[in-house]
Parts: sequence; structure tokens; C-alpha cells
Amino acid sequence: EKILTLFKIIDLDQKIAKHAGKISRDTGIFGFDAIVAATALELDAQVATSNTKHFSKIKNLKLYSLKK
Repeated sequence: EKILTLFKIIDLDQKIAKHAGKISRDTGIFGFDAIVAATALELDAQVATSNTKHFSKIKNLKLYSLKK
């Protein structure tokens, strides 16, 4: 539980949900991945992922590669 204090909880609001829907329609990326991407775009944040190829379909999304 202590580690959770290091993270900020972001509510899934209507703006993020609509953005996730647009990402799904435009790229074929669905579900949690679309929500994560939409949240990052709305907050101007990076997505840390080991699957940069998957997320690279999303315009203006900043990625941080976890691959070594």
C-alpha cells in the first residue's frame, strides 16, 4: 500500500472516455490501452510500455520504452 502513495489516481471522466473512443475508432486499439493512451494525451504524460509498436499508432502520444 505504501507504494501506491507515489501515484496519482486519475478519474476516468467523460473527456477521457470520448478521447478513448476516438482512439479506438481511428487506430483499432481498444479497452484499457485506449483509456491509458487517452489519459496520457489529456494529461500530456508519457506511457511507459514494452510495446511501443502497438502504441505508436496513436498520434502525439509520448512513449517511454521499457525494453532493455
